[in-house]
Amino acid sequence: MAILYSGFVKDYQGCDISDLAISKANGLQLLNCNFTCCDAHHLPYSDGSFDVVVVSSLLHHLDLRVALLEVHRVLNNGGKLIFREPLGINPIFTLYRWLTPNVRTPDERPFTFSDIGLVKSQFDVTESVYFGFLALLCSVIKLPKTLHSGLLTMDRVLSKTLVKYLFWQWSGIGIKKSNRI
Repeated sequence: MAILYSGFVKDYQGCDISDLAISKANGLQLLNCNFTCCDAHHLPYSDGSFDVVVVSSLLHHLDLRVALLEVHRVLNNGGKLIFREPLGINPIFTLYRWLTPNVRTPDERPFTFSDIGLVKSQFDVTESVYFGFLALLCSVIKLPKTLHSGLLTMDRVLSKTLVKYLFWQWSGIGIKKSNRI
């Protein structure tokens, strides 16, 4: 992410709990980037330090309440959280996760309705995209491109209905609210 994002920002701060990941990131020698090994439950940044915080499939590994408080704390007023997280509401996906425990880390817990509500209690989610429903068939069965495109179109339509909660992933942009959890 750092290589991509650093081209669009004046200052990029990356953090990870893995010192190996931080060492690899520092090895990239990106001029406007600083990387810190830390726990996302205790970010080593001052209050209101950031305009934007980006998390990609990270929050579902953490104590969500604590992590959101930290993100909320380090964002300035009106700051944005850009996120992408797996959903754990679909019974078929839940069964798949149960049958394949070795594919994930033990701390993973995909988002539930209460997790979505917790995010929305701290952030005005202005853009929200649910994806990965019918088109996931393409990861299991080799389908022609036209059929894949059709499934993606059907997913976009279904994501505007309550069926969206059965999708695989949820992403969006949330603007920091002034209240606390």
